[in-house]
Amino acid sequence: MNHLDKNAKKSLGQNFLRDKNIINKIVNVFNIENEKVLEIGPGQGDLTKELLKKAKKVLAFEIDKSLIEHLKNEIKDLHFELRDQDFLNVNLNDDEFKDYYVVANIPYYITSDILLKIYRSFW
Repeated sequence: MNHLDKNAKKSLGQNFLRDKNIINKIVNVFNIENEKVLEIGPGQGDLTKELLKKAKKVLAFEIDKSLIEHLKNEIKDLHFELRDQDFLNVNLNDDEFKDYYVVANIPYYITSDILLKIYRSFW
């Protein structure tokens, strides 16, 4: 357990995904080879790193400043873009987000809001 595990913010519903088996199942359930992936809340980047092994690009949205700094230092992949932005404030109908797979280890308390936002972007 590193220092970030100890500082998981309950107010943000943080629960870091660290289990390699679960991470691999998530990555392998989708055919993301050479695809663009939008990741909501990359946390410490364990899932992100595995996504980058297959995806053409990973665009991640994170709001925790300490995790943003950690991710900037930890992941130096040219196919990784990190935004300091709340996903709930993103306009998914913007052409920029066309053809992205959405992947996330979502905190339970905002799961409904996130799923509704994604579903509504199709209507």
